[in-house]
Amino acid sequence: MKRWFTTGRGSGLYPSSIGLSLRLGRRFMRSRSLAVSTWLMAAVSAMVVVLFIVMSSFALSIDQLIEREFGRFHFTVGVGSVMNLKPENASLTTKIEAAALAGGATNPMVTLTSTSVEPDQVDPPTTVYIEADWARNPFPDRYTLLNGHWPERPGEVVLARTSDGSLASPGAWLGVLGGHERFFVTGIADDRYSDDQEILAAPGTYAGIGEVALRSFPRVDAFPTLYWEGSQRQPVIDAVSASFAQELGLAPDEVTPIVAEATLDRAQQRLERKVWIDWTPSSYAVPSLLLPFLASLAIFGLGQRRLRRSQELLVAMGLQPAHGARALGLAVTGWLLMALVGGVAAGLLIGIAGRRLITQFHLWSQPLSPLPNLTDPVMRLVASAIVACVVGSVLLRFAVANERQSQTPASQEGQPATPGHRQLATHVRHGIAVLTGCVTIFQMSRLDTPPEAMVLAGTMAVTVLLLVPEVVGWAVRRLPRTDPRLRLTRQQLRHDRTRGTIAVAVLAAVLGLPLGYLALFDTMIKTAESGLIPRVTPHQVLVGASGSEFAPPPSEVLAVVESQLGSSHPVVQLRSLQDALDRPILLIFGTDMGGILALDTPEDVSRLIERLLTEAERSALVEGGLLVWDGRESGERVLVTHTEAGPEEVRFPATAVRIHPAWKQGLRGVLLTDTAKQRKLSVQDGGVVFTGVSDSEAREARRMVLDAGFDPRQVTIYDPPEVYVPEALFAAAAGLMLIVLLCSIAVARAQVLTLRRYLGTLVAIGLTPDWARQAVLVQLMFFVAVSIVVALVLAIPPVVIAAVVLPDFVLSIPWRVIGLVIATFCLAVLIASVLSCRQIRASDRVAL
Repeated sequence: MKRWFTTGRGSGLYPSSIGLSLRLGRRFMRSRSLAVSTWLMAAVSAMVVVLFIVMSSFALSIDQLIEREFGRFHFTVGVGSVMNLKPENASLTTKIEAAALAGGATNPMVTLTSTSVEPDQVDPPTTVYIEADWARNPFPDRYTLLNGHWPERPGEVVLARTSDGSLASPGAWLGVLGGHERFFVTGIADDRYSDDQEILAAPGTYAGIGEVALRSFPRVDAFPTLYWEGSQRQPVIDAVSASFAQELGLAPDEVTPIVAEATLDRAQQRLERKVWIDWTPSSYAVPSLLLPFLASLAIFGLGQRRLRRSQELLVAMGLQPAHGARALGLAVTGWLLMALVGGVAAGLLIGIAGRRLITQFHLWSQPLSPLPNLTDPVMRLVASAIVACVVGSVLLRFAVANERQSQTPASQEGQPATPGHRQLATHVRHGIAVLTGCVTIFQMSRLDTPPEAMVLAGTMAVTVLLLVPEVVGWAVRRLPRTDPRLRLTRQQLRHDRTRGTIAVAVLAAVLGLPLGYLALFDTMIKTAESGLIPRVTPHQVLVGASGSEFAPPPSEVLAVVESQLGSSHPVVQLRSLQDALDRPILLIFGTDMGGILALDTPEDVSRLIERLLTEAERSALVEGGLLVWDGRESGERVLVTHTEAGPEEVRFPATAVRIHPAWKQGLRGVLLTDTAKQRKLSVQDGGVVFTGVSDSEAREARRMVLDAGFDPRQVTIYDPPEVYVPEALFAAAAGLMLIVLLCSIAVARAQVLTLRRYLGTLVAIGLTPDWARQAVLVQLMFFVAVSIVVALVLAIPPVVIAAVVLPDFVLSIPWRVIGLVIATFCLAVLIASVLSCRQIRASDRVAL
């Protein structure tokens, strides 16, 4: 023992305090339990770095954004915010360029972008038409010509695509707009920033679309975008605004603010770059601070037992207890530093490998951003570790002080002693919990967005984790005593509450974060789905000009649909109310407004809403009332009509009804045509709805309309809404799940190694190794059970609060996925515990 404590300058047993602490710390660092427990910190550090790298990769860098949006230009303005262009007035692009040139722009260029110039297909892929002077190479780093040449004359196009296949081959003709127009394909290009099909046309192609195509496809339009180089901004805006004002017959002051707001330049793009880790705090910001802190604190907690075992030996040798606490603090700090370095290095390698996998399997349609600077995750890890080291060191000193206080004789007067360090720490912890609880309540009152809900979840997590000691103590007291293993577990946990508290806190945090993220993720998806409302209900087909329920369909299009669907499907003729000035009559309440339908019979109303009317609803219609779905209760409604003499009010008794969300878009009620005529309200024919149509029949009707040379979008069929979920969110979910697995395995193994000497003693006194293993498994299953409950408390309430507070938030808890995550978590802990327990042997009882 003497060689442990000599300073190297003599043979005495009383060296300097620092030198002694360093030597003790070096001895403590040889502890297997401390070494294995630092795998927890290494795993957390690695996954924080991986999350940062992968999620940052899904956001384009500033240079990439400029390359995509600006090309070689300095300024861009989407003048489509002022007006869209039809082919007959496409020549306005030359006027825009001339006005920009007069305002001081260098090399101005106007592009036309349209999504209505579609290939001659029933359900074409998402196709974007872009017309520009491609000979000027406006986007040199975005588009790469794979073969052929760029279009030079009107009617020539290049097809850009990044997915497999293309619409046509070079040298072939591409049919668009039902085959009424054909473009000659001169080449194939690649767009680095899009996986959609693109038609890159020569100038004048859009203006050449003929009248026949426009009669069959009345919805064709395009919006212009002006690009220019140089340093002139406001003079160009003024000149272009004046040109638009002259074209629209407006004052320049009315147009200039709109054009100025739509103008962007390179400097603006460099001011702010949005990344997914900023939009989803629960995927990176919260875990990167909370998990490293808990992991570091767990190492201190597991080391406290080591200190307690060594304390008697050190005191017997005449050393102060504070030396042991300081030595253990140095040892844990050393392990944390090594874990941080190793974790960051491993995270960097895994992140680079993850980026290559994303590119290899085409999991992202755009190029990945450059490898990000790791300053942010490293600073977060270091800051969390430093705070944890300070807190852990203080807790170790408290533990030493409590040991000394517990050995102090009781007061002779029998009065209770002054509260010790443990009570002081408890009061401080409760005070912080109350403070964070108040912050949580304040956040709830100001909750407006999903990212704020994620920050709220982090604050609530801190509050709950601060109360874990009370939860663990309550659970320990309720452990049954029917089995000797349970009695042994209960007794040991009562005398070693710190270890159990930290184990539960870490496991609950690493499990609660992904559970809360998944719950909020699913809620956000369901909320987005609720906002995507189909135009018609299932088994309905709407035929109307431009796909509108208010515009009657062309007779030729209606004839084609009728020839396909025949007389076997009931038809509902839609009509709308018009006032004397040929303006739609609206039902207005506050800022909400919508049109009123007029149908011929109550049976038509039943077919439209796809359910039988109740007797009260039918009576309300027949007696001259309204059926409304404006979100209010039954009662009187007032319609305002406009006449030559001024506005007039028409009052109706109204009955609130249930209706499919599809018919709530722009509509607020329905009445009978006879009622409108009796009230002297004008009725105008609108679209035609076929009911009871199967999906295959609906798609065949659409195909026949296209084959006849008409715009198939005039036939609206039911398409289930699909929500686009960004790949970065899936990456975050996968990363958090990996953290769960790695951390649960590390905690389980560290717990077994921490109990190695104790379990070895059980084996030495005659108990079987299997019995000892079962005893530790009981403890770990207790930790798992309590941590699951705490994790659910961490995960579910913030989502419920967000669903209640945020407007139009649809609560959705994916219990099946949550159950799968919990089952995986339990299985990982069980396997790690069983494998670690196999190493228990009687000789472990003599381990220091």
